[in-house]
Amino acid sequence: MNVTLTVNAEVCIAGGQCEMLAPDVFEVDEETAVATIIGDPKLPKEQAETLIDRCPSGAISIIEALG
Repeated sequence: MNVTLTVNAEVCIAGGQCEMLAPDVFEVDEETAVATIIGDPKLPKEQAETLIDRCPSGAISIIEALG
């Protein structure tokens, strides 16, 4: 099952774990010091949970599907 991730820019500290673990999805902007989603934010649930666990600021979360 795939889930969709989002980044809370107000919480992000640009630790870079997301970019290291999923470089096709995340990029840390050097100027703003915030990670942004540059690719498809839909990932397998297990991979998404790993990214969430490794984020030092807790800025990454799963967008809950409606319906």
